Amino acid sequence: MHDEPAKVEPPRTIPASIFFVDDDEIVREVLADELRDQGHEVEACDGAAATLALLDAGVPVDLLITDLNMPGQDEMALIHATRIRRPGLPVVLLTGDPGNLVSAPSPGLVLRKPVRTQALTRAITEVLQLAAVPPRL
Repeated sequence: MHDEPAKVEPPRTIPASIFFVDDDEIVREVLADELRDQGHEVEACDGAAATLALLDAGVPVDLLITDLNMPGQDEMALIHATRIRRPGLPVVLLTGDPGNLVSAPSPGLVLRKPVRTQALTRAITEVLQLAAVPPRL
């Protein structure tokens, strides 16, 4: 009698409204499309101004995913500004700088780039569960 290899189940996706912020157009669009394919509603933004404009326009959001290192921008200031508008908004920070030891504001996580879709999906689910935010979809 031999054992069948255990199947690895993909992480369960909690559909959410996501603002995805990255100054690299290719990274932003590829990851945003992959998240859309998983059932999320994604607003892809190239920086803080576009993100805050969406918030000020009342666009619903369950989660902010943002690159931590964008030229001319302080993403911790973006997180602070989003949390003024949406208190407790969960955050996933992405960073390609291995020396960057920043910790994410609660609720939140930090992921290192390049990030795989499966890791991002797990992070989204974990942060939404930590925040206990019911998705708006």
